[in-house]
Amino acid sequence: MKRSLLAVGAVFAVGAATLVAVPATAAPACTSPAVTLEALDAGCSVKTGTVKLPDGRTFVIPAPGVSVVSTSTGITGTPRVEDVTVSNTASSGVVVQVGHDRWHGPKTGVAEEKTKLKRRERAAKAAPAPAAPEFSTMASCGSSA
Repeated sequence: MKRSLLAVGAVFAVGAATLVAVPATAAPACTSPAVTLEALDAGCSVKTGTVKLPDGRTFVIPAPGVSVVSTSTGITGTPRVEDVTVSNTASSGVVVQVGHDRWHGPKTGVAEEKTKLKRRERAAKAAPAPAAPEFSTMASCGSSA
């Protein structure tokens, strides 16, 4: 009897170690109504819902393959609100860019979005400048006395 109790204990220990290891390697569950940037950085994978920024702004996660950009303008002397891009990469999950250099989300998704951004920037630089519009002005002045 003592021997089978030890065997059960050994199986339990192995089972417990396995159960503990699985959540550590799996993406965390996203049960909140709005996923945070920290959750995305930790590997949270969502396809729908909202993303909540630390400053309180929330953004709806767009359809797969779509990016949504939020830009702002402000009055001199007011706090700056950074631009935000929320991208649903379809294959790698949701990626959020805050400002110009802070990226949040799965590493593969961030790499994918950075590559797309560089391609767009190169294409914009390579595009010919728009032709200057042609203007013609005609004036006539006449007087009769």
